Amino acid sequence: MPRGSDGQDRACDVFLVVRSVIEKLSEREVLQFPVPLVKPSGILAVIKEMVKPDGIQEVKLVCHDWKTHLFHSALFRYEDRAEIHYSAHSNLCWRRFAICKEAMHLLIDTEPGHFTTDVPSLIERMIIGGELEPDTPVESEWIGEAAAIEMLLPWKLRSVMEDMSKAGETDYQIAVQARTPLKYVTAMLRGVYGRASKGLNKQLDETDSVL
Repeated sequence: MPRGSDGQDRACDVFLVVRSVIEKLSEREVLQFPVPLVKPSGILAVIKEMVKPDGIQEVKLVCHDWKTHLFHSALFRYEDRAEIHYSAHSNLCWRRFAICKEAMHLLIDTEPGHFTTDVPSLIERMIIGGELEPDTPVESEWIGEAAAIEMLLPWKLRSVMEDMSKAGETDYQIAVQARTPLKYVTAMLRGVYGRASKGLNKQLDETDSVL
């Protein structure tokens, strides 16, 4: 998670957005592994409904013959529509992750500083690395990745993942069933990210119970 109080607030905001999408999927009785993405009742359909009040009437998926494995996707946002561009050469799990991440940017990037028109500079900064500055495109890319992880491996199904692991299924087997890249399953089940995710989601559960 991003460090500092501002980063914690941003993470809370993003997790709340994710939870709102997951709740709508649960209401539609489609919340199971693999979490539906482009189906009529899936993640993309819910996000399309949520962004309509902001003026975005269409979210189009555009597939490209990108040969590089370093670049999976991009989001282009216009006044009345958005386009999610993704690579035909990514496998199914990475395509799902990339499309989900870009779609979530439509919901979580609420300030001009969250996105950029200078894509090459953004990619260069991400490769170089360094501290995540709040409310910047680099931080937004990181938080978009976290949002996609939380969508495809949602808190409401976390116990299902844990039970699968306890029953002897490997991380790879779980990743195949969840249609999610292996490294994110491992990070969620036994990594620092998973522990942070569990802690923040439990805090939000407690807040919900009080309200």
